[in-house]
Amino acid sequence: PPVSDARGTKPHVVYLLADDLSWHGVGWRNPEVITPNLDRLATKEGIRLSQHYTYRTCSPSRCALLSGRLAHHVNQANPNHRHPGGGVDLGMTLLPQALKAHGYATHMLGKWHLGLGTSDMLPTKRGFDTFLGFFAGAEDHWNHRRTELRKSLVDLWLDEGGGGGPARDLARKDAYGDELFTRRFEALVAKHPVNTPLFVYFAYQVAHDPLQAPRAFLSKYPAFRDVTMDGDWKYLERNGQGLEYPEKRRAQYHSMVSYLDHSVHRVERSLKARRMWESSLIVFATDNGGATGFDADAGNNWPLRGAKYSDFDGGVRGVCFVTGGLVPKQRLGLDLHHRRYRVSIADWYATFLDLAGGPVEDARASGQRLPPLDSQSLWPTIAEGVDGPRKEELPLTVPARDAMPGSGGGLLMGRHKLLIGNQKSAVLNGPIYPNGTTPRPLVHYCKLGCLFDLDEDPGEVRDVASTRGDVLAVMLARFAELQKSAYATPRYAIWQDEETMARHVSVVEREHGGFWGPYTSLAVDERAPVVELPFQPWDRLHRPELVEAQRVALKKRSVVL
Repeated sequence: PPVSDARGTKPHVVYLLADDLSWHGVGWRNPEVITPNLDRLATKEGIRLSQHYTYRTCSPSRCALLSGRLAHHVNQANPNHRHPGGGVDLGMTLLPQALKAHGYATHMLGKWHLGLGTSDMLPTKRGFDTFLGFFAGAEDHWNHRRTELRKSLVDLWLDEGGGGGPARDLARKDAYGDELFTRRFEALVAKHPVNTPLFVYFAYQVAHDPLQAPRAFLSKYPAFRDVTMDGDWKYLERNGQGLEYPEKRRAQYHSMVSYLDHSVHRVERSLKARRMWESSLIVFATDNGGATGFDADAGNNWPLRGAKYSDFDGGVRGVCFVTGGLVPKQRLGLDLHHRRYRVSIADWYATFLDLAGGPVEDARASGQRLPPLDSQSLWPTIAEGVDGPRKEELPLTVPARDAMPGSGGGLLMGRHKLLIGNQKSAVLNGPIYPNGTTPRPLVHYCKLGCLFDLDEDPGEVRDVASTRGDVLAVMLARFAELQKSAYATPRYAIWQDEETMARHVSVVEREHGGFWGPYTSLAVDERAPVVELPFQPWDRLHRPELVEAQRVALKKRSVVL
C-alpha cells in the first residue's frame, strides 16, 4: 500500500538535483560556503545519505534516476546537440510515466540532458505534464546560449503539455536560469490541487560551469570586497575568473551554491505556504562530484579523492539528504555514513513507486527484452535504518559502446573498490582553497586493476592490489560477468561527417528561430536506431535475433565485419 502522508493520501515528492556539487562544497562540511538553509535541512530537519552514489558524469546519472537502472544498463554517455540521440531507450518506462499511472501530477524544471533528436524524446512525451528548461548538459546561465558546430543557439524550452516550443518571452528577460526555474516552481505549487499527489523533478544547472552568479550572492564572499562599480559587478556576474585567480574562481563557485541554498529555501517556503510540506518527501542530491582538475576546476571533494569523470569517490559519492514531513521525526538529524547504508541514485525510482503503492516493474521494457529495473526501494533505509540495497555490491562504470572517457571501470564490493584503466581527475585537494595541495595527478593509471580498502583508506591513496590478489581476482571475475550484460541506448541518429551535422543544425536554427529544439529534417533511415559495432553485450545474450538482423543490415551496407 502507499505510504500515507499527513492528509492520508499519496505523498508529494520533490526531487532537487544539483549539478556538479562538491562533497566539500556545502556549509555543514566547509564553513567557507554560505548555505544556512541546506545546512539546517540536512543536519537538523532531515537525514543525510552520505553513502549515496551516482555515475561520474551528468547524463548517465539522470538516466539512472529516471529509468531506475544502473548506468551500465541504460546509458553511460553525455549526448550533445550535434548527435540527436542518447538518453533513455524509448522502450523503457520513465519515472514520471510510472507515477502518472498512480495519479500523480508531474512537472519538470531545468536540465534535461536525455536527448532531443525527435519530439518522442522530449520530457512531456516521457511522462511529464509540463517542462520549462534546457536540453543540453550546460549553457550560459544568463543568455541561455549553447554552442555546437559554431552555432550559438538559445536552449530554453517551455512545454505546457502540447509539444511546446522556444521560451522566447522568458529568454528575453536576461534572467538567471535557475531563477526562472525557481519562480516556475513557486507558480506550480501555488496553483496545485493539494489533494492530488505531486511529483516535481527540479534539475538545477548550478553549480555547473560557466562560473556565473547573481551579484547578491557574489557579494557574500570576501574575495569580491574590492568590487564597487556597477559595471564591474555586471561583468563579474557573467564572466568566470581566469585560472590565475584561484581564490575568485572558488568564490564564484561558492556564490552559485549560495544561490542554490536560496532557491531551496523558496521551494521549502512554497510547500509550507500551501501546507504541503508535511505531506512531502524532498530529496536533495547531486548528479556527480565537483569538477576539479578539468572543466571549471573550482570544486573540492576533500577528503574524498577524485572528481567528476573518475570513479574515485570524489567523482561518484555525492551530497544527498532527505527532508520533509514524511521523514520520521525520530530519525531527523541522522547521518547514514557507514557503508552498510550504501545506495544508488537509480534506487529512487523504486522508492517513489513504493511510496505511491507500487508495483515496481516495467512491463513495456520486459516486452521488448530490454534490461529490467535495477532499482530497489530506499524507504526501509530512510524510515527504519535497514541496510542499504547496495551494501554488498555496486557497479560504477562497466564500459559499453558509449561509456564516457575518464574511467575504464569501477566496482564496489563490500569494503573494497576495484578501478580499471585510466582514472581522469584523480586529484586530492586539501580542506581549503587555495592550499598547499597541488591538484595532481590528473590521471591515475590502473591498467591491470587498482584495489582500495575503503574502511582502512577512505581517501583511496593506497593500492592494495599487490597484497590482496585474492580479492582482486574475485572482483575482476565479477566485473567480467557484469560486462556481459552492459547495454547502451541506441543513438537513434548520428552522422559521421561534420558537413551533414552542420546541415541539420542549420535546419534546427531556422525551424526554431534561433533556439535548440527537436530535429525536423531527419530522414526516415536517420530516425531509426543506428546499428553500430561492436554489438551490444546485452543484445548478444538476450536478443540474438536482433543482432542477426543487424548483421544482415550491415552486410547490405557493405560493412566488413
